[in-house]
Amino acid sequence: MIKRIILIGLVLFSTSCVAEQKREITGLDHLFTKEAEITLETEEYLSVRFVEVNERGDFLVTGRRDNVFLFKGSGEKIRDLGENARKAHPGLNWSPNRAIFLPEGSIFVQNNAPWGIYFDEKGHYNRAAPSGFNVSNRFTAGAGNIFYSMDITPQGGFIRKLNANGDEIGRFEEIPDSFINLMQRYRVGNQFVADDQYLFFTMAAEPALFRLDFQEGELNRYEQPPEYVKRAGGDISSLQQVGPSGLAEEISNFTDNYTVSYSLHRFTDQLLLIQYQNRRDVVDGKPGFGIQLVTKHGKFPMETDLLTDEWVVAAANGKIYTMTQQDDANAPPKLNVYRLKDLFMDKYEDE
Repeated sequence: MIKRIILIGLVLFSTSCVAEQKREITGLDHLFTKEAEITLETEEYLSVRFVEVNERGDFLVTGRRDNVFLFKGSGEKIRDLGENARKAHPGLNWSPNRAIFLPEGSIFVQNNAPWGIYFDEKGHYNRAAPSGFNVSNRFTAGAGNIFYSMDITPQGGFIRKLNANGDEIGRFEEIPDSFINLMQRYRVGNQFVADDQYLFFTMAAEPALFRLDFQEGELNRYEQPPEYVKRAGGDISSLQQVGPSGLAEEISNFTDNYTVSYSLHRFTDQLLLIQYQNRRDVVDGKPGFGIQLVTKHGKFPMETDLLTDEWVVAAANGKIYTMTQQDDANAPPKLNVYRLKDLFMDKYEDE
């Protein structure tokens, strides 16, 4: 029997009866210093879906056409993981959804049948996961290569804790379900981060950071939304109610009118980064991506609301990596590298 874990909510945000002064909206240069532009060198077309960065600064890129590439921090390609896997395992069904760095430096690719493939830190094929291994599109791995996977069903959501072979070793069943239909159908950027103590995650329609402590059985919610955030009042319909075309229209209307918690990134050992996305008309024509920093203990140290037209694809080692739309869609992707200014870093070092 899997023990049911009790949900303990903690909201570190209160609304004052006294009207507060409107927060200033700033850009990236308010908190960050641009360090470099990096071109990802590849001979073939690469449309970026996910980017991971390890401690050495190497890039692991999952593309939209079954591409998974490992690049040096300079942008030089190290290896095409799909090409390497097919050579090492003839007949392998290579159909990747997302690749991540595991904590000790090796690589895991979430695939379709087999469901998981392991590579060493240089991108060489190692082995396929057992046939019973399965994680959802919302997953990450923490210390000891323990995987966390959020499964969303019409009846509710839950988080499974799995070992490297896919054996379930724990489950948390009290996931907020206010937007369960949207969560089941709408997939955005990375929303899971784990360390040796906690699992952090975001939900697409809620401007909050959730922190799950599997050992203590507590789920904390930390919330202090930027002023530009526009909340949805309710969930979209279920697929059974409106059908595929109606559901697609509802999702489109949702993203046109409300703020989405697009992705979550580990920025430093103490800081996480939440990225929001708005349509420009939602924020009066201002840039559509918003950045909010939060400590792993639920403090929000930013004094302004930051909006930008640059998409944060990764964050690590005190840096963020962004992309902007290029004039030539077939040109190699370029990453902009920014470092958080030291004056800001000093504000949370006492954590």
